[in-house]
Amino acid sequence: MISIFGVLLVAVAFKNCNALPPCVCAKNYRPVCGSDGNTYSNECMMNCASYNTKSNIEMSKTGPCNEEAQNLCICTMEYRPVCGDDGKDYFNSCEAGCNKVEIKSYGLCDEVKVAVIPPCTCSKEKKPVCGTDGATYSNDCLLNCATQVNSRLGIAHQGPCEEIKTPSTPASRPESIGVSCGCTRNFMPVCGSDGVTYNNDCLLNCSGKEKIKEGSCEQIDIVNN
Repeated sequence: MISIFGVLLVAVAFKNCNALPPCVCAKNYRPVCGSDGNTYSNECMMNCASYNTKSNIEMSKTGPCNEEAQNLCICTMEYRPVCGDDGKDYFNSCEAGCNKVEIKSYGLCDEVKVAVIPPCTCSKEKKPVCGTDGATYSNDCLLNCATQVNSRLGIAHQGPCEEIKTPSTPASRPESIGVSCGCTRNFMPVCGSDGVTYNNDCLLNCSGKEKIKEGSCEQIDIVNN
């Protein structure tokens, strides 16, 4: 009984001595097609299979053996959603690229995206123009600046307006703003002399109008008796 057990131990030991060494390869995905018709993740894995199976597997070509598999797109699972130009959400930019979709914006498509109005920067150049609102602006740039709050505003003609004079209050003149007409987006509406409601005093001054009252022009003032 003991001799039989000893033979088994020797057999197991002999088997372990002839065990194949582990195959250590990187996990990078650079598929190759082996001469055995199998696709391997990379050349190292192919060589490993050739050694373990004691067969002479050579690389037939780079890429998967199956042409359809060559179009497979490998992306990470990192969640950084993007909105494609097809109006669909994608898990990340890689997935969008795999679907041959251009990135329209970062984040989900249905997220509310607030448009950022760039600051309005103008020089102090004196080339007055008359706006369609009847006000005179120091130059074209300042008039264009005012169109950010009054999209219907345009140039009536070059030169100052004849009938309607520009506001005489220093604080309300466009040129008093200096070289920059940049305003915050805080909402404290005021009613301008042109009947337009401006989001705040700064935008009113930027347009060159005088303030009639606090609040919107359409707001009804209630007088308590």
